[in-house]
Amino acid sequence: KHIFTERVNSITELRRGFEINKKSKVLIVEDIVTTGGSVFELIDIVSKFKGEVVGITSILDRNKKPIDFGVPYTPLVQYPVESWAEGNVPSWLNEIPLTERGRSGKKS
Repeated sequence: KHIFTERVNSITELRRGFEINKKSKVLIVEDIVTTGGSVFELIDIVSKFKGEVVGITSILDRNKKPIDFGVPYTPLVQYPVESWAEGNVPSWLNEIPLTERGRSGKKS
Protein backbone atom coordinates (compact mmCIF):
# COMPACT_ATOMS: atom_id res chain seq x y z
CA LYS A 1 0.00 0.00 0.00
CA HIS A 2 1.24 3.49 -0.70
CA ILE A 3 -0.18 6.87 0.18
CA PHE A 4 1.00 10.44 -0.14
CA THR A 5 0.52 13.78 1.51
CA GLU A 6 -0.27 17.13 -0.04
CA ARG A 7 0.61 20.64 1.05
CA VAL A 8 -2.46 22.87 1.40
CA ASN A 9 -2.05 26.45 2.60
CA SER A 10 1.52 25.61 3.67
CA ILE A 11 0.38 22.64 5.78
CA THR A 12 1.20 19.03 4.88
CA GLU A 13 -1.74 16.70 5.37
CA LEU A 14 -3.34 13.46 4.27
CA ARG A 15 -6.14 14.03 1.79
CA ARG A 16 -8.16 12.11 -0.80
CA GLY A 17 -9.38 9.62 1.79
CA PHE A 18 -5.91 8.38 2.72
CA GLU A 19 -5.42 7.20 6.28
CA ILE A 20 -2.78 5.47 8.36
CA ASN A 21 -4.07 2.63 10.48
CA LYS A 22 -3.00 2.41 14.11
CA LYS A 23 0.25 0.41 14.50
CA SER A 24 0.93 0.52 10.74
CA LYS A 25 4.60 0.30 9.86
CA VAL A 26 5.50 3.17 7.55
CA LEU A 27 8.48 3.78 5.27
CA ILE A 28 8.76 7.45 4.35
CA VAL A 29 10.04 8.06 0.81
CA GLU A 30 11.05 11.62 -0.11
CA ASP A 31 12.43 12.96 -3.36
CA ILE A 32 14.96 15.53 -2.12
CA VAL A 33 16.06 16.24 1.46
CA THR A 34 17.58 19.65 2.07
CA THR A 35 16.65 20.71 5.60
CA GLY A 36 14.59 17.66 6.56
CA GLY A 37 11.61 19.83 7.43
CA SER A 38 9.16 17.96 5.20
CA VAL A 39 10.31 14.61 6.56
CA PHE A 40 9.79 15.78 10.13
CA GLU A 41 6.27 16.88 9.13
CA LEU A 42 5.61 13.39 7.74
CA ILE A 43 6.92 11.79 10.92
CA ASP A 44 4.46 13.95 12.89
CA ILE A 45 1.57 12.88 10.65
CA VAL A 46 2.42 9.18 11.10
CA SER A 47 2.66 9.70 14.88
CA LYS A 48 -0.70 11.49 14.92
CA PHE A 49 -2.30 8.38 13.43
CA LYS A 50 -0.40 6.14 15.91
CA GLY A 51 1.65 4.55 13.12
CA GLU A 52 5.32 3.60 13.38
CA VAL A 53 7.98 5.05 11.06
CA VAL A 54 10.38 2.16 10.44
CA GLY A 55 12.70 3.96 8.05
CA ILE A 56 13.21 6.85 5.68
CA THR A 57 14.75 7.06 2.25
CA SER A 58 15.17 9.77 -0.34
CA ILE A 59 16.37 9.93 -3.90
CA LEU A 60 18.78 12.77 -3.09
CA ASP A 61 20.21 14.14 0.15
CA ARG A 62 21.83 17.56 -0.23
CA ASN A 63 23.48 17.54 3.22
CA LYS A 64 27.13 16.93 4.04
CA LYS A 65 25.98 14.23 6.44
CA PRO A 66 22.53 12.64 6.69
CA ILE A 67 20.05 14.19 9.12
CA ASP A 68 19.17 12.17 12.22
CA PHE A 69 15.43 11.54 12.00
CA GLY A 70 15.45 9.08 14.89
CA VAL A 71 14.97 6.09 12.58
CA PRO A 72 17.23 4.59 9.92
CA TYR A 73 17.68 6.97 6.97
CA THR A 74 19.31 5.82 3.74
CA PRO A 75 19.38 8.21 0.78
CA LEU A 76 20.05 6.78 -2.67
CA VAL A 77 22.42 9.65 -3.53
CA GLN A 78 24.31 11.91 -1.13
CA TYR A 79 25.22 15.13 -2.97
CA PRO A 80 26.25 17.88 -0.55
CA VAL A 81 25.23 21.36 -1.62
CA GLU A 82 26.64 24.40 0.15
CA SER A 83 24.17 26.98 1.40
CA TRP A 84 24.49 30.27 3.25
CA ALA A 85 22.45 32.15 5.81
CA GLU A 86 20.72 35.29 4.62
CA GLY A 87 23.14 38.19 4.95
CA ASN A 88 26.14 35.87 4.67
CA VAL A 89 25.91 35.13 0.94
CA PRO A 90 29.24 35.44 -0.93
CA SER A 91 29.47 38.56 -3.10
CA TRP A 92 29.91 36.55 -6.33
CA LEU A 93 26.64 34.76 -5.64
CA ASN A 94 24.80 38.03 -4.95
CA GLU A 95 25.61 39.06 -8.53
CA ILE A 96 23.49 36.25 -9.99
CA PRO A 97 19.91 37.46 -10.48
CA LEU A 98 17.20 35.53 -8.67
CA THR A 99 14.47 33.96 -10.71
CA GLU A 100 11.59 32.05 -9.16
CA ARG A 101 11.29 29.81 -6.09
CA GLY A 102 10.56 26.12 -6.41
CA ARG A 103 7.10 24.58 -6.18
CA SER A 104 7.13 23.15 -2.64
CA GLY A 105 4.31 25.42 -1.53
CA LYS A 106 6.23 26.32 1.61
CA LYS A 107 6.20 29.87 2.85
CA SER A 108 9.37 31.28 4.37
